[in-house]
Amino acid sequence: MDDRHDRGVALEHGRGDAGEGVEHRADRVAHVLPDIDARRETAAGAIEHDEPKRPVGAQLAERRLELGHQGHVQHVERRPVERDPGDAAVAPDANLLGHGLHGLHPGCRSCPSAFRHRPDGGHPDTGRTSSVGTVGSEVVLLGRLRMPIDTSPVLDAKSEWLPPTMRAAAFVGGGKPLELRTVSRPEPGPGELLVRVVACGLCHSDLHYLDHGTPTFKEPPVILGHEIAGVVVRTGEGVGPEWIDQGVVLSSISTCGECVACRTGRENQCAKQKMIGNSQDGGFAEYVVWPARDSFPLPSELPLEDAAVIADALTTAYHAVVRRGRLVAGETVAIFGCGGVGLSAVQVAALTGARVIAIDIDPKKLELARAFGAELTFDATDPDLVKALKRATSGGPDLAIEAVGKPEVQEQALSVVRTGGRLVLLGFAAKPMSVQGGRVTFRELEIIGTLGCRNIDFPVVIDLVRRGKLAITPLVSHRHRLEEVNAGFDALRAGVGIRHIVVME
Repeated sequence: MDDRHDRGVALEHGRGDAGEGVEHRADRVAHVLPDIDARRETAAGAIEHDEPKRPVGAQLAERRLELGHQGHVQHVERRPVERDPGDAAVAPDANLLGHGLHGLHPGCRSCPSAFRHRPDGGHPDTGRTSSVGTVGSEVVLLGRLRMPIDTSPVLDAKSEWLPPTMRAAAFVGGGKPLELRTVSRPEPGPGELLVRVVACGLCHSDLHYLDHGTPTFKEPPVILGHEIAGVVVRTGEGVGPEWIDQGVVLSSISTCGECVACRTGRENQCAKQKMIGNSQDGGFAEYVVWPARDSFPLPSELPLEDAAVIADALTTAYHAVVRRGRLVAGETVAIFGCGGVGLSAVQVAALTGARVIAIDIDPKKLELARAFGAELTFDATDPDLVKALKRATSGGPDLAIEAVGKPEVQEQALSVVRTGGRLVLLGFAAKPMSVQGGRVTFRELEIIGTLGCRNIDFPVVIDLVRRGKLAITPLVSHRHRLEEVNAGFDALRAGVGIRHIVVME
């Protein structure tokens, strides 16, 4: 337990001790996945410099990370605020949430920068005051983290010639493969970026449209793909030129910023949200447009292809483990399912200093889970799995995370947790699970849902990857050309590999 506590403390204070374990795990990962392209290093091995030369956009992101140490909001009045219940619980591990991270007014749409708020926390135009909470002695403004949008006149960023058309794989209806087409290239509107897509991940969410008849918000044909990393090549009105040539990862949703969910730190539950690759054309194309406020600069040393994993697998897992699951050092967590999101959850959980147990049917995935920091692994097909888990944890884990999305696995996970324990439902299940209400009541169990992530999670996860605390390259098992996207989805359906991405050429 002391070792796990040390890892949690090292993470909390931003020291490198926790990273040593990740580097050792990265070595084991390389052994487990010999088929990964030798040209690509694991994230832990790739981070060799503490302070590499930074693009302007990345410097602005770092200003957000450092805001709490520069005195810009140290005199903001502390006042009561409606909070996500998960936020208060994770406050002791504030640096896993980001060292001094600060967001903007949850309902503010026009505020270009945290530095332009009045000293009392009010908006300079509307007079609204910030929702604030405290973490230690720091002030954390709850809500959306946004890249500052420069509202002053900017130089024309459209001088570079770009082709008027682009290649894309279009969704034309359920039960049909994606169709390769040549379509018009989009132009960025006010506040938007035009991003040249470098890579886009294949997600099980896409299979709901392709295989299960789930309708997209935009009528077909629509370009799917919401796990996007790329390079900004053009900016819309009101967006500064510092974005040009900046590598970015895109949040999969853009929210209204005005509803109750957005104002109370639950913007991932926004009823008016738009989803890229669903509400509008997404990343299975050469170019995509998306709001600058929902785009996040990437350090230049990270491989852009593999950074697509950050857009969903890592941020979703982070939100589930830290914010919703409230996992802390010294606790035990059992993670059911070791796909891309499940293995990402293993990594995040190991960083907290908790004892991590992984369960899956695939021995290779379990071996990878051990390389990522799982202390124990179990075969999910073992008929005595529940008994074995309770024996190994002296009565059950503090937290169980179900990352499969099957009712029978959800029920099994709930049956394992100790009295007073928590179950986070990370995998989506279309069919209902069976719950004995009396058991939940008398044992004071918590059943917690989790959906995607919040924008405030992105800078934290990106910084953890930059510092080598989280690995991304070992998660990418298959790379496909755009023309191979349907074959990639076939492999995803068959459960082959960990994470599949489409790489643009």
